[in-house]
Amino acid sequence: MMIVSEYHSKGDLACYLLKKGRLSPSKVLRFALDIARGMNYLHACKPDPIIHCDLKPKNILLDNGGQLKVAGFG
Repeated sequence: MMIVSEYHSKGDLACYLLKKGRLSPSKVLRFALDIARGMNYLHACKPDPIIHCDLKPKNILLDNGGQLKVAGFG
């Protein structure tokens, strides 16, 4: 199996957090919902759910629209 993702010029969430510092509560909520929706999509895959064993800010990518994408599957 191979997972291919688009290029994310904004980098990962870890770098973003280091650069931006403290985030507003609304942005934290939006980011948390993006991550939760991504994980829900992976877990709902039929017939075999995809389990992410290393979810951390370095494995969350930020796209140009400010949306987070789950990455880092191996």
